[in-house]
Amino acid sequence: MKKRIVVLVSTIFFFSLNASPMTFGIQEPFAEGVITTGEPEYSPTFTLDGKTVYFTHESRERGFPAIYSSHFSDGKWSKPEVVPFSGKYVDEYPSLSPDGSKLYFASKRPTAGGSQKKFNDIWVVERASKGWGEPIRLENPINTDLIDSHPSVTRDGTIYFHSNRDGNMDVYRSRLVNGKYAEPEKLPFNSGAIDGEPLVSPDESSVIFSSAREGGLGSGDLYITCLRGGTWTPARNLGPEINTPDWDGNPFISGDGKYLYVSLGNDKAWTDIKQIRLKKPLSCEAK
Repeated sequence: MKKRIVVLVSTIFFFSLNASPMTFGIQEPFAEGVITTGEPEYSPTFTLDGKTVYFTHESRERGFPAIYSSHFSDGKWSKPEVVPFSGKYVDEYPSLSPDGSKLYFASKRPTAGGSQKKFNDIWVVERASKGWGEPIRLENPINTDLIDSHPSVTRDGTIYFHSNRDGNMDVYRSRLVNGKYAEPEKLPFNSGAIDGEPLVSPDESSVIFSSAREGGLGSGDLYITCLRGGTWTPARNLGPEINTPDWDGNPFISGDGKYLYVSLGNDKAWTDIKQIRLKKPLSCEAK
């Protein structure tokens, strides 16, 4: 019961549609020197209690991205370690299901003994009695021969992700029906420019995503849209208190609704993870 209450409070805090104007506190690199190190780190996802984080790290030694985990204890984060199912192929953009039982991620790993793929597919791994099981590639219609990446899942299993299957990078949604994913639908808040990296709320009431549409503050900004009566509200730029002149993407909200995590990037790669203290919830309402 306690877990259900925490989830509900988090959803209400972050995705409230009638919240007062947002204000922010300290913005700083996340766990500087431990998780944010100067090498490419991006796309964090946390367990509900906030004590374990999964994220992507591309070490100079390995030379390609892998998924790492770190644990918070005695007031500090532990030295990150590669999760057991990662480190052999390109794995990135981890995303925990709301109940923490599954970890979705993007990967170029091969299937059926083939070679590593050119573009990312979406995979999922389930929590086992000890650690994690074996990753499973989501079948068509989720994955195609092009880019399918950045998964985010609701409580009922609906998956949001981005794909360039129609020639442009856009945000898609697929319902889970009788254990199988329906044909993905391109969502109406896409702009014709690059739109992607969605974070959907557990109850599917809101989505934060990154976009390169006109009118932004940088090469890519974070926007929010809300689902009201089956209709998505016009996407709203989160403003200069969040967005920078560079690419701002891979958003994540902590389970208690107090922190927003943003990955910062440039034209070549992701660089750092930024942690922003939220004094009030993010909202679809303009300031």
